Amino acid sequence: MTPSKKTRKARNRKLNRLASRGISAMPKSQSSGKQLLWDFGKGLLLMALLALITVGVEHTSFGKRVELFGYDWLQRHLASEHVPVVVVDISDLKPTPFRVDGQTGIATSRETLQTLIEAITAQDPRAIGVDIDFSPDSFGYVWPRDPKFFEFCLKNRVPVFLGISRSVSLLPNQWLGTEDYESLATSIIIPNGDTRKMAKWIRVSRDSTPGRTLSAAVAGGFQETQSGLSRWLHDHKLVEQVSERDLGQDIAIGEFPVDYSPLRTLMEDKTLQTINPDVIRDQGHLLRGKIVLVGRGITDDKVDHFRVAGFEEEIPGVYIHACAAYTLHDAPLYELTRASRLGIDLLLSFVVLLSVIAIRFYYLNRTTRRVATHRLQIILTMLVIIGAFIAGVTFVGQTRLMWSDFVLVLGVLVLHIPIERLLEKGHKTKKREQGQLIRDLILEKERAETK
Repeated sequence: MTPSKKTRKARNRKLNRLASRGISAMPKSQSSGKQLLWDFGKGLLLMALLALITVGVEHTSFGKRVELFGYDWLQRHLASEHVPVVVVDISDLKPTPFRVDGQTGIATSRETLQTLIEAITAQDPRAIGVDIDFSPDSFGYVWPRDPKFFEFCLKNRVPVFLGISRSVSLLPNQWLGTEDYESLATSIIIPNGDTRKMAKWIRVSRDSTPGRTLSAAVAGGFQETQSGLSRWLHDHKLVEQVSERDLGQDIAIGEFPVDYSPLRTLMEDKTLQTINPDVIRDQGHLLRGKIVLVGRGITDDKVDHFRVAGFEEEIPGVYIHACAAYTLHDAPLYELTRASRLGIDLLLSFVVLLSVIAIRFYYLNRTTRRVATHRLQIILTMLVIIGAFIAGVTFVGQTRLMWSDFVLVLGVLVLHIPIERLLEKGHKTKKREQGQLIRDLILEKERAETK
């Protein structure tokens, strides 16, 4: 039996009441203001969820590989013009057996080193660093007359800094045996396997004074960057030059990202391979006003060679220290703080979400045509990704800001579109099924009432 006019009106009133509560048996042709608010809230929840996923992925092996890829990419966009560092390669000066004051052993000749330092000093460099481990071992000084050599270095008119490695777990005033030589001692430890960052200082006890590294000592500290943006971000604690990392057992290091753009220049054009003082005097103009690092550019055992992102061959440690000194002295790099990294992820997603909602709101009562939300979201997302890529990667040489996880952040931003569409599709399907179920129930009830 066909429902009466009165029954049809009653049914329509019920459907309208259900629709007012967000349940509809038929899809709408145009979003309402209430629907916009609902979509905005859903977008915010999805942003928060994906941001948490990003944080979790960063700590996985996959996330670390992605970040390493991003770091390598950024390094390729860095450039160096003025390199105030010169390496004196003493690979020909091999450790030799000695017998001094009744003690025997094998060590690098201190007499030869002293002669080289005197020749370098005569060229008026800014500072001299020696990338050799001078720390005592369990039997005392490796070279019995090391204190005499240390005294020479203390009195040298150009600052001299000596490397230590074996004694790094001791307090800095014990690195070279006694506190008399504390001002000379600098750590030459290089992270094994990950050279993206180098230590500026090492603290072995919470109450102790941190000890300097070789690169920090010869560089004399950070110079102010030329990037106004980076300075502003640093002043507001949104980026950092040195980040503290806890190694456990009250040991901590302050590490900084290294600019490896001058590495080829250092190895090919800024190296004097000699142990002859006369050669140093002849090439004195290359050392004048420069930071001079003395070390081995070639070793037989490869112990002092390290992997650097973007380079196939392993790099001698002295050049790692040289790039670190260049970074500290001439070209400081900045990293986003953890809060800033999360903030950028949320900000990029929020820009897309807010733009889509704003455009939909603008056309809410101005047209009867439906806004192509998903197409609009794709276009805006791609524009934001391109803008972020240009600002974060292409101009890294100008901003000096190492946004190494940009690949992960932009990748998650792209995922917003399919995930949101999938959720919306599931929501629409459930809504349609719910509306059809209610419609069937109402029709069944009407049929029962007309019998």
